[in-house]
Amino acid sequence: MKKRAAVGILLLLAALLLLGSVYQVGAADKRTEVSSYEYDCFTGYTEDGDAWDSEGVTHMRGVLHTNVNVSDTPELNGLHHTIADAEFNNVTGNVVIRGTSNWQPEGIDGAWVGHWVFIYNKNSNSGKSVMRGTGELKGKMLFLDVYDAEPDGKLEEMCAGIGDPEGYVRTEGYMLETR
Repeated sequence: MKKRAAVGILLLLAALLLLGSVYQVGAADKRTEVSSYEYDCFTGYTEDGDAWDSEGVTHMRGVLHTNVNVSDTPELNGLHHTIADAEFNNVTGNVVIRGTSNWQPEGIDGAWVGHWVFIYNKNSNSGKSVMRGTGELKGKMLFLDVYDAEPDGKLEEMCAGIGDPEGYVRTEGYMLETR
């Protein structure tokens, strides 16, 4: 019985220590609201990328983009490389695009790396992205809502020398620093 009580007390103490350390880390977090405007430039397919139609759905794998991001936040200015997979339902018009990101801000020795998903249907035209920082951005996370953006007429200019102009995207969210 004494052994059970001792183990119970040790578990309770361990839980309290863990809870206290989580609270301290949470109290030190710094949240910064961010947004950017992105010019999407199609650059091709990965070596094993492909596109095909099957039963009313167009499937795409390994679609490459190098996108130019402009923001008031220095950590978001720069080139955003993505690899995407997508399904376009040609009957319903629904689209799901998902992929990986490697976002290299200008003048910062580090990058944002992570994943994103974008859904088009009659009720939604938005996406989500979660990325973690590397290098100088280590200890930071980026959480973004992603939307189609109104054209500003600079797409061809911004994609010049990068890839084929494809579209405009707006991102809004926050950067969380947990150092």
